[in-house]
Amino acid sequence: MLENGHGDLEYIVVDAGSKDGSRDLIQKYYHHINTIIFEPDAGPSDGLNKGFAKAHGDIYGFLNSDDYLLPDALERVADFFADHPSIDVMSGHAIIVDASGRLIRHYYSDHFSLKACAYGQCFLMQPSTFVRATAFNGSCKFNPYNHSNWDAELWVELALRGAQFAICNSVLSAYRVYPESITGSAKFDDRIVANCRRMFGQITGREWRWYDNPLKAAWRVRRLVRNPRNICQRILGGSVRNAGERSTTSSVRWGFRSSRWI
Repeated sequence: MLENGHGDLEYIVVDAGSKDGSRDLIQKYYHHINTIIFEPDAGPSDGLNKGFAKAHGDIYGFLNSDDYLLPDALERVADFFADHPSIDVMSGHAIIVDASGRLIRHYYSDHFSLKACAYGQCFLMQPSTFVRATAFNGSCKFNPYNHSNWDAELWVELALRGAQFAICNSVLSAYRVYPESITGSAKFDDRIVANCRRMFGQITGREWRWYDNPLKAAWRVRRLVRNPRNICQRILGGSVRNAGERSTTSSVRWGFRSSRWI
């Protein structure tokens, strides 16, 4: 992160009380960090709101857990926003890695669509997604009560307020999956489904009905047809969930396991 290659960068670290040695590492690099927030919060989304409240930049991005940005990613992000002044949210692509950093597969963000998102068939790679400060600050920000898929809810909130989305066709980050992560485990599945149903209501103005199940299947086919690279990657590397189950425990960790980088 510190060697990403972009000079005009503000680092904000939020840590609610990790017990894995993250704070010692944060203190080690405190000369490079603009703002450090060591205080309890109500969960990741609440911590992110606290971090963004301290930000002064024009473009916001965040890293959860031990995901990381690839070299020159921020240069690409800055250039994209400079070249596309009407875009509020930009998503690139990512590589999926396991706990030890082994490459599993690539994952390509979808072109954003509220209708596809209503049926859970629009995925933006969160560590490769960046938002203009004006768009974020004009929204309701992260929902502090959403503890599973708070990033997706922000995308919906921004889109409902008229934000313009675009894809940057570059691989910008590494998304780490292992058995204990939200993506790699099933422990948050019920919460994710409940939040998705709530977001469905926000987008469509109605509750989920029986005929939405075949519609969801149709939207899934549409997503696979429109983004065929993910089909090839799934064939070659398997599903992201299975990658997490196959991942083995390792002492190698990138970033801060219990911290959020803004």
